[in-house]
Amino acid sequence: PKGWLLEQLQLQAEGLSGHLAQFWPDVMDSAWRGGKGDKGLHERTPYWLNGFLPLAYLLRNANITSLPGVQGLYHQRTMCAALPRAAADCKDLPPVKPLEQARAYIAEILKRRKPSGWLGPDDIADGNMYWAPSVAMLALVQYAELEPTAFADVTQLILEHLLEMKRRLSTVALSDVAQNRWVDV
Repeated sequence: PKGWLLEQLQLQAEGLSGHLAQFWPDVMDSAWRGGKGDKGLHERTPYWLNGFLPLAYLLRNANITSLPGVQGLYHQRTMCAALPRAAADCKDLPPVKPLEQARAYIAEILKRRKPSGWLGPDDIADGNMYWAPSVAMLALVQYAELEPTAFADVTQLILEHLLEMKRRLSTVALSDVAQNRWVDV
């Protein structure tokens, strides 16, 4: 990318997309990384990755691997107002390294695979358990396409997860969100 599109991608990475993992507990302390954030369906980190991963690689393709942090009074007040602390304590946000950040999250997801093949948090007992891993698989497919050396490992992980999902579906049917969006699962 270049020109206007590259400028927009940089703005996105310098803004909320690039800093979300630094202040939103649901992503920063995500269950996908062994944390306690992202309660419920555990879908927030996978959704974020589905947008952030291609953003990171598009910037890499433009030879941009690091962007300055948010600085200045206007940006500072805007960002600090969203943080769960007093604005007086808010400091400039650090530089954003999109590719490094995206790869770290993907590495955590790959590392935390269960022996059964299950992908991601495994603390939902009803039929909603199928939803968040399905969203995460979209990010993993993108990663496999973007990192050819990881293709075999990532596609094997996805296959093992789908086989475990098939096994579980024989005893726990889809429900609620997963049932309503079964075609996406």
